[in-house]
Amino acid sequence: MKRWFSGMLFALMACTALASSNSNHVAVKASMLLTGWIDVLPDGSVRAYGLDPRVQVPDGVRRLVDKKVAGWKFRFDRPVTAVQHEIMFLRITATPVDDRHDVIAISGASFIDGSWNISDLPYYKGSLPAAYPQTARNAKVSGTAYLVLRINRQGKVEKVAAERVDLDVYGPENLMGQFRDLLAHAAIKGVESATFHVPSTGSHVGDPYWDVRLPVPFHLITDGVPPMDPHGVWSPYNPGPLQSVSWLTGDEQAGMPPDAMPIVETAAQNDCAAHLVTM
Repeated sequence: MKRWFSGMLFALMACTALASSNSNHVAVKASMLLTGWIDVLPDGSVRAYGLDPRVQVPDGVRRLVDKKVAGWKFRFDRPVTAVQHEIMFLRITATPVDDRHDVIAISGASFIDGSWNISDLPYYKGSLPAAYPQTARNAKVSGTAYLVLRINRQGKVEKVAAERVDLDVYGPENLMGQFRDLLAHAAIKGVESATFHVPSTGSHVGDPYWDVRLPVPFHLITDGVPPMDPHGVWSPYNPGPLQSVSWLTGDEQAGMPPDAMPIVETAAQNDCAAHLVTM
């Protein structure tokens, strides 16, 4: 029985070249998160898709999405006869190749059933009690720790591991590794004693446990100004190495890049019936 609660799907490596202007040049590797929707036909092909109209997407990125998404192919966990409407999240990355050009890619995608209810899912209401490490704060190091949790029927965290830590700054790798360890430890400590709401509706109510992917952000507030909404905005991107999680299979980890999911105050990830299998 499937108990994995996450919209994370197959990593995409669809690349194209984007000429940079002085106004939007990405000096270091950067990324943005896009939100949208996608309709998948019963045969696994894409009927239609769209991006959030409230977000101004760079022209080169929009061309990349338009070129690649229409050709995606999905498989389903169970037979379906109707169009499946999914909320879609795309991680876009940009890597400089010279002073004027960057290679942009759809490096990850996640999907959430468009008809999901929060009571179908394990979730935590409010902000998780993860303390920002003072050493990282003093050094102005920010980032996101991506955790994997196993939650029991009492809502307690039975197992937790940091799958990856992405930083928003660059530096010597040994130093960056120390900061990744600091943020991972703080995120794990913050969730170990948390109590989650367990599903009260839906097909997974009777499951003995639930596996959840959970992003824990550590973002600095400068001069009282909160961090910018990352959707549709280029931000520094220094992804960390993927760490093995002992209780997940290789396929579960390899097919689910952790950073293509939204970071929200209330953490809830739905299992998705549609899995992307071709680009």
